[in-house]
Amino acid sequence: MLVGHSLGGLAALLVALASSERVTALCLVGGGGLGREVSPALAMLSEPLLGEVGIAWSRTRAGAAQRAWGKALLLFGRPWRIPAGWLAEQYRLARRPGFLDAALAALRDQVDSRGQRRVLLDRLHGLRMPVLLVWGDQDLVVPVAQARRAAARLPDAQVLVLSGCGHLPHVEDPAAFSRALVTFLDGANGRVDRVQPATDGD
Repeated sequence: MLVGHSLGGLAALLVALASSERVTALCLVGGGGLGREVSPALAMLSEPLLGEVGIAWSRTRAGAAQRAWGKALLLFGRPWRIPAGWLAEQYRLARRPGFLDAALAALRDQVDSRGQRRVLLDRLHGLRMPVLLVWGDQDLVVPVAQARRAAARLPDAQVLVLSGCGHLPHVEDPAAFSRALVTFLDGANGRVDRVQPATDGD
């Protein structure tokens, strides 16, 4: 079983495509790789020089605070429900040596001025395991339409759209996310259990 969020969703999807026999179920949460569309803010940061200017500003105290609030507005459908300490953690990370450089490199690996660089929709038909796509209906990073387009190409897919959530539905509504994931896993495990292994006499 693999669960991946955003860029981690793209990584989980690539693993499932490369080793489908080893993945019994797949859950993508606002996952990358399912369409070109991406937030214009991220596409802009991927541009030469603009990302570097953003890093230089975000290393300052004022810039780190502005970056934290900017991320909150981009990632949360309901910013007033940000978990305690989230903004402080974002501020701390921005001022940690090397963090912003690594984040920008990861962004540019997946995003350019035209949107997401890797789009794997045409390969989804080869995934035979159950797939759960979880999205927030207020996702500003990757639109929920990408989940629905992906589900239409998957042999065994479910789409869960959490109301009022942005790009972090598992953070904004952890109870609903956990219930859905447990239900999905129970169903996926049941399907695996019903498949009887071949014996020497078969």
